[in-house]
Amino acid sequence: MQKKACSVLIYPMVLLLLDSSCTKKIIPDKPFLSKTNFKLDSLPESEINIPIQINLKPLYLLAENSVDTVFTSPNWPDEWVNADCATRYKYHFRRGPLQVNASGQSMNLGFMGFYKIIGSTRVCAGGAIISPWTPPCRCGFDEGERRVKINFTNTISVLPDYKIKLNIRRPEPEPVDQCQVCFFGANITNQVMMGLKDELDYAKKSIEDSFGVV
Repeated sequence: MQKKACSVLIYPMVLLLLDSSCTKKIIPDKPFLSKTNFKLDSLPESEINIPIQINLKPLYLLAENSVDTVFTSPNWPDEWVNADCATRYKYHFRRGPLQVNASGQSMNLGFMGFYKIIGSTRVCAGGAIISPWTPPCRCGFDEGERRVKINFTNTISVLPDYKIKLNIRRPEPEPVDQCQVCFFGANITNQVMMGLKDELDYAKKSIEDSFGVV
């Protein structure tokens, strides 16, 4: 009787196991995510300022070697420059050491210039010569060379390839000493400054050609 009871209990259990092993597995559908207007927070664009230090010593040496130390009229001191029928002159100009000062993106390149000039005049009428040349009059000899301050203002910018570009501007020369000569009978400092500008513009071009971009 006990053996029959055991077989009665075992039989339903076997059926239950067989039924569970043959039952199809249930795979749930993927959830549907509808589109929404919800946006993830995004970080704002950042701007990073990186300080750049530039060693000006190589730039100074390059400028010092590129800018002439002496400017003269052609074939000084033997030949004259004839400004017109009535005026002739010859000059000698030398520069002192270059001085470089920088602040922010600006750099000032300057020097003290020293000059002397010899000139004479004569009377002309309608291009016709009326009188011979007067004895030469001199400025910057007995009283010492006349001085003038020269500056070139440079704005520094860094190019995308990390080269340095100089935008050069030439302010007007500043005379320190006045120059008076007998053939004008007056102060000719302004006339000398006007003549000096051509040489300074040439020097400016030399600077731009040599290290406008370094």
